[in-house]
Amino acid sequence: MMQEKLLEIYAQSFKDNWELPALSNYISKKTITYGEFAKSIARYHLLFKECGIKKGDKIALLGKNTPEWIQIFFATITYGAVIVPVLNDFNPQDAQHIVNHSDSVLLFVSQYIWESIEYDRLPKVKAVFSLDNNELLAESEESEGNVINAMRNLSSIFNAKYPNGFRREDISYPDVDPNALAVINYTSGTTGFSKGVMLSYNNLCGNVIYGLNANLHFRGSRCVSFLPLAHAYGCAFDMLVPLAIGTHITLLGKLPSPKILIKAMSEIRPNLVICVPLILEKIYRKQIVPMITKQTIRWALAIPFIDTAIYSQIRKKLIEAFERLPSIGNKTAADIEPNETQKTAINNGLTTKVNISFDGIDNNEKYLVIHESEKRIGFYDVALVKPQNKIIQFSVPDMSPITIAKVTVDEISNVSISDMQDVETMQEAEKDDSSTTYF
Repeated sequence: MMQEKLLEIYAQSFKDNWELPALSNYISKKTITYGEFAKSIARYHLLFKECGIKKGDKIALLGKNTPEWIQIFFATITYGAVIVPVLNDFNPQDAQHIVNHSDSVLLFVSQYIWESIEYDRLPKVKAVFSLDNNELLAESEESEGNVINAMRNLSSIFNAKYPNGFRREDISYPDVDPNALAVINYTSGTTGFSKGVMLSYNNLCGNVIYGLNANLHFRGSRCVSFLPLAHAYGCAFDMLVPLAIGTHITLLGKLPSPKILIKAMSEIRPNLVICVPLILEKIYRKQIVPMITKQTIRWALAIPFIDTAIYSQIRKKLIEAFERLPSIGNKTAADIEPNETQKTAINNGLTTKVNISFDGIDNNEKYLVIHESEKRIGFYDVALVKPQNKIIQFSVPDMSPITIAKVTVDEISNVSISDMQDVETMQEAEKDDSSTTYF
């Protein structure tokens, strides 16, 4: 038996991290703090009570990953009810089967999915709520209007219970049996109808304790959530563990295409990304394969020194998904645009001198500089340059990226390349003898 109790972990986390950001919607950019998160949970608890929900009752949750999805999940398990997360890509018939099979009495569903659901085929569901705006979408005749009355009076009920406003000391969750049922996760249904996998509070707690002991996250860290939270893996390590320690979760809310994912990574700069091989494969196929399959690149990969530089650039391209370029003032290299005079110089094919400097540059060493021209596809400007005053000067015909490697020669004349630097070209070119400083 575990000494820790799941709901005590979250009660303490919400109190300790009250003012920190908890959940963000990447699409809408809306963020709620841990305090606001806890307040939302308290409101749902009152709604459940007014709707006659008892401990052990099942509440189904069907929709995309959103902050609202997480709020419903936590409101349910901290009430002592059982959450039934349903994958949003199930067809309507399978989703209806799961809701009925689980004996769910409430359903929270995204609006676009609700349009395909037949409420008369959900005989056990007292009421259906929108995940998008908390609107009451349907109520059974057996409820006799109790749910809609609860919705109308919820604000006054909440204010009466918390006359001084909801404060961190108001956070309190029931002492549930650790072996009690907390979640029913349904399988993907590849061999027939989905099967419900029953998980106790102790099951969830085991994953949380593992994640905390492994230091996967820390207070104030950032993560991007794009794996399905209705799956056990995403649920545990994209939601349960982060919220137990004070991590800021950003919900992507859309399919993690390489383009969208790379953009989100550069903006959010997560400290940890929970991923699966398929996602990395997509990034590789979309970002890397098109580059290395070019005939000219295949030729370049056969050239000593240059192949090392190119492979280093490929590696950097993958890493770029997770970090921004070094800053220059309040801008990054990628943010700087050329002025009209500079654009004219580039368009006219004038050679532009650039000055390149970075930490650790050594005047006593030589550097291999490789520039892949955007104007002359497949052509490379290559030079072996010795810095002066810790500056590498190099002439280029346009503002394409530059790769730099330190070249050293040992006593037996073996040449090695190290300390690769990828320089995203700053669009600061002038005519002829002008120069641009990187970093």
